[in-house]
Order: sequence, then structure tokens, then C-alpha cells
Amino acid sequence: MNKKIFLFSLISIFVLAACNTIQTEETLSSEKIVSSQEITQAKEDLLTDNEVPRTILLNAKRWEYDQEEIRLKQWESVILRVNNIDTLHGIAIPDMKLVWDDEIEVDTSKSGEFEFRCANYCGDGHEDMVGKIIIE
Repeated sequence: MNKKIFLFSLISIFVLAACNTIQTEETLSSEKIVSSQEITQAKEDLLTDNEVPRTILLNAKRWEYDQEEIRLKQWESVILRVNNIDTLHGIAIPDMKLVWDDEIEVDTSKSGEFEFRCANYCGDGHEDMVGKIIIE
């Protein structure tokens, strides 16, 4: 009789263990962990390939830009074009690690405020050539 109880107990343990494994596999297969890279890719996929980037003209002359603030939407496709009126100015956005003299696509994947300034020394008022890009 002890052998029957032992066998019954052993079989019960195997059956319970198998049920628990199946339940765990079902739980794992129904829950999907999404990485930040997959989220970024999904957002990029929402933008159509035919979308024409918005071009913003930023006139630069000693010692000012014609726009002190540029507002953009997050994930918006934007090209910023610098029109150097009197000498070479360009633009630098340190937080985005961008520096250029005429035209570049702005990375709008992160929201926030980003300071821009003149990228090329243009005289005594050079340090006053600043503005801000706001990505909402």
C-alpha cells in the first residue's frame, strides 16, 4: 500500500509540475516586453516616406538671428536652413551635438529646450547670437 501512495504522490507531482510549466509558458507568450528601440521604430514607421520635411529659414547677420525661438513638434521632420546674410555664421546646437554652416535636418526625437548659437566667430557681438529650439 505504501508503494501505491508513493506512486500516486509521484505522479501527482509530475502532473502538477507539467501544468505549472504550461501555465508559465502561456503567460510568457502572452506578455511581450517592448524595448525603447522598438517604440522608436514604431514612431518612425508612422511617418510616411512621402512626408516632405518642413524647412525653416533662419536668417543670420551680425549679431543676431531673425528668430530667437523655434517651436517644433516631437517626431516632426524638419530641415533648418541658415541664410548667412553678411558673413559666415552657421549654427551650433551643443545638446544635439550639431554644428553646421548652411542646412541640416534637426533631430526631433527628444522633447525639451535646446539652445542654439552662432557657430563661427563673427565679431564683438558673436556671443550674443543665441536662440532656442523648443520641441514639444
